[in-house]
Amino acid sequence: QAGAGRVRAGTTAAVVEDLGDTLRFLIVGDSGIRLNGSETFRFHKDVDVLYTAGRVAVFRRLQARGLNGDALEAATRQLVFRGLGQAGQSLLDAEDIAQVLAQTRAACSGRLQPDALVLVEEMMQSGIAGGQYRFGNLAGHSLGYGVLDGTETRGPDVACFTRPRASVRSIELFTDGYLTCPAGTRLQDWEAEFARVEALDPAKSGAFPGVKGSTSAFFSDDRTVVAAHCIAPDSSTR
Repeated sequence: QAGAGRVRAGTTAAVVEDLGDTLRFLIVGDSGIRLNGSETFRFHKDVDVLYTAGRVAVFRRLQARGLNGDALEAATRQLVFRGLGQAGQSLLDAEDIAQVLAQTRAACSGRLQPDALVLVEEMMQSGIAGGQYRFGNLAGHSLGYGVLDGTETRGPDVACFTRPRASVRSIELFTDGYLTCPAGTRLQDWEAEFARVEALDPAKSGAFPGVKGSTSAFFSDDRTVVAAHCIAPDSSTR
């Protein structure tokens, strides 16, 4: 409607609305909300399960071929984003690709629904750019996921709920650049937990697998966290 044409623009969301005695929360996609440092609302979409499994398989195959460091991450990203079937790619041969697809299917078995499992090869050949986005706000398929993109937002990762304001002591809204939640509820706790994860698995191919890994210049994903600590009103303040 704004004249963007075929440009794809979409986002997740984590929102809290103050309704007075009630707080209303909204989640779209894989951003998350945590209340009182213990009640966490966070969704992981099945299409990411598929591409994470595929990325780890590609990463390991390229690693076995001698790639390492930033070159390994760059090559892995290219193959996962643009697809194993992209024209002119020479990083993996036919035997490599067959092994990657077999490993991806094995990793997804038991984790994805049948309608997704039959698409593993097609999705990996097409890559994220050619395979994922058609499932945004798509109903009736297990790979469907919610996204704010100007169409009707819907999916298993869309949730709206309320809580009595008096029951909420802290609110944390965070994006998927934070792979885990800390024990504490302040910014320094989130950053310390982020640093711990980065130190353990910077490539995001082991303990914390993901669709992207970190490089020497960039982390695997952008991250934002907003933490609000609620002070209960007493007889003299409101």
